[in-house]
Amino acid sequence: TLDVLHTHFPTLHATYKPLFVPSTNGESIPTLHDRIAYTLHNIISTLDEDPSGPKALLLCTHAASMIAMGRVLTGRMPDDEGEDDFRCFTCSLSKFTRKNSKPSSDTNGTSAAPSDVQKWDSSTPDLIPDVNWRNGMGVAGGWVCEINGDCSFLGGGEERGWNFSMEDPTYLHPKLPTTA
Repeated sequence: TLDVLHTHFPTLHATYKPLFVPSTNGESIPTLHDRIAYTLHNIISTLDEDPSGPKALLLCTHAASMIAMGRVLTGRMPDDEGEDDFRCFTCSLSKFTRKNSKPSSDTNGTSAAPSDVQKWDSSTPDLIPDVNWRNGMGVAGGWVCEINGDCSFLGGGEERGWNFSMEDPTYLHPKLPTTA
């Protein structure tokens, strides 16, 4: 319970309400991307609204979320979800820089402005509000990946890389026959 966690972590925000709660039934890869896009849109929008707020954000996460973050920030969703586009290794570092300092609220081909996005509603948990990140738009004005999965600072270099095609049994066992 939060009470038990709070005894071990006194600075825990016990009243925190999540922006989005994923389905307990699991989610598809496209749904994962949309959930990440909605969450990043809200985090970045909140930071944008605070003139004295941080100018940089550090996110630590697992590989699937990191790949989805790279895609939704840059607005590039490959046709093949298993494409090895954003590199993820143990302790790898990626850096994204914003294309535009102020995202536009124009609805003619720009990413969604904070006021244009519905709030997620827990009564319809599988409906993820659209933040218009696809087709090169990117979340909150779009981002450029400047560093992609760098491990040069690690003594052993790259270790334990992961991508979505690793969920494919033919990736794990290349000699297995493929079926349509």
